[in-house]
Amino acid sequence: MTGFFASTPNSVSITPVTPLTAAATAAELAEYLGLIADQGETPPNIAMLTGLLLAATQAVIDATGVQIVSRDFVCFYDYYPQTRPAFGGLAPLNSVPAPWLSFGVYPVTVVTEVLVNWDLVDSADYEYDLARIWFTTLVNGRIRIALTAGAPTEWGKAAVLAVAAYMYEHRGGCDAGDAVRQSSAWALIKGQRRFAGGL
Repeated sequence: MTGFFASTPNSVSITPVTPLTAAATAAELAEYLGLIADQGETPPNIAMLTGLLLAATQAVIDATGVQIVSRDFVCFYDYYPQTRPAFGGLAPLNSVPAPWLSFGVYPVTVVTEVLVNWDLVDSADYEYDLARIWFTTLVNGRIRIALTAGAPTEWGKAAVLAVAAYMYEHRGGCDAGDAVRQSSAWALIKGQRRFAGGL
């Protein structure tokens, strides 16, 4: 594909602002594993169980494309609107601006700040849903969006416990990605996966 037909890629960076937290507690995992009788007891080796839960949480997020814990992010876009270049062949097409920007994280619960060329945009000048934002006034330039994405889900917590338990039982023999595919977590998450695409 030549440069005439290919659009210039819009460089997008998505940076977490707050650290990842586990979708379940060490006590819940210890009870799930049968290491303690109930969550009122102190689980053994809390540091290891917490580490397994964090790895399992990230693995479930990676496998589904869904943030299963609430977290703050900053999204930065080189320019907007991104356009598809004009095509002057047998069926001419005009250059078309993208109608929206995809956040790159899902589901977005709150957009806290939008800056265009480092100027604050009023919240009345844009709208958003769980996956994208669009502007109701004309804007051009670099975009910076601060947002919160993710919410706890029952299926996410169950999948994290299954992945962490599998990694506990197979210590040294698998990684978190293997544990997602080989544990019962796959049955829980396969219907929840989100595939991002389009503009």
